[in-house]
Amino acid sequence: MNYDYFTQMEEGTLVKAEEETEQAFMERVLFAVFAEKSEELKDRFNDMVNARIYSCSAEQKSLSVAFVAEEWMLNPNGTLHGGLSGATMDMVMSVLSRFLAKKRTVVTVQLNVNYLRPVHRGETFVVHVVADHVGRRCITTHGYVTTEASDKPVITATGVLM
Repeated sequence: MNYDYFTQMEEGTLVKAEEETEQAFMERVLFAVFAEKSEELKDRFNDMVNARIYSCSAEQKSLSVAFVAEEWMLNPNGTLHGGLSGATMDMVMSVLSRFLAKKRTVVTVQLNVNYLRPVHRGETFVVHVVADHVGRRCITTHGYVTTEASDKPVITATGVLM
């Protein structure tokens, strides 16, 4: 992932074109952010989790990102580690917030995560995030995680980012 693309939204290669819809702009920016893997950052969390965009909606202020529960992500019980699943939720909330705020950096000031069911080895899980409020200083979000096998939430969360 390359967060430098967020700085290019105001000036540079990712400025919104006059005729471009907000949805097309969102897709163009987010696909650029997720597509690039930096060789120097390859051992960092955001590149190691192999995230891929599942869906996004400018109108609904939402972003869904898919991951696969790989061996290194598991706890001793063989299910997705809770801290790692919380980190993926935080990552998706941050990416959506950066796009909506049109800035490179946002900071998570609160993240509440509720674990409802396990995610098993090899399962694809999808983090769905919606921005409930986009203010001048804070963005309030909520999200949930499902697996591709079931639409039942396995994790729910709320977050506040600045």
